[in-house]
Amino acid sequence: WAAWFAGMCFRSRMLPGHVQTQEQALQILLKGEELGLKPTFAWDYLYPTKSGKLGIPKRAALAVVQACPMFGGYEERLEGEGENMRGVAIATRKGFPPTLKEFTMADAKAAGLLNRPRTREGRDYDGPWQAYLKDMLLARAAGRALNVAFAAELAGCLVEGEAEIVDRLGENLGLSSGRKPRRLGKSQQRNELRVGLPIRLIDNRLGC
Repeated sequence: WAAWFAGMCFRSRMLPGHVQTQEQALQILLKGEELGLKPTFAWDYLYPTKSGKLGIPKRAALAVVQACPMFGGYEERLEGEGENMRGVAIATRKGFPPTLKEFTMADAKAAGLLNRPRTREGRDYDGPWQAYLKDMLLARAAGRALNVAFAAELAGCLVEGEAEIVDRLGENLGLSSGRKPRRLGKSQQRNELRVGLPIRLIDNRLGC
């Protein structure tokens, strides 16, 4: 049923642009079910990364953990100014000490995030780290805190910010998937869906 439903929705051309194949639509649908998300919410907010993992924005990750019976609270704040500014996030799981994580300007600089990105024509432009610096610091801190305090609930998804790190790592190590998911012909799609075989998922080149 899941394969048929994902294929039908993909062929409707109503899914977000980051869902590029039926295989991706099915993978996101199944991961969303694992996270307790409705299909349309999952397709809107879960997205493929180059590592083969699925990324999830901070606000969607918060929606997942806030629905968890073990959720004990979440706080975030900015501290300092200028080069000393940092994002701080505190995630609390019931029965455990609060998990406090931070992401500093020094961390962003060391990771090369403050460098202005360039177009293919070589022109510099303002990326999210230039336009929304404070939000990005908080997102990175949130990703660190939520992935520690609610690792089981997030089921291996990469919270916004962490996904960028893994993509960068995959590119540096030459591990990001260079193969595009194989597109099946219409007759093959009908045959697979008719006999109930699962549509193939995206290769995970990092072995995660």
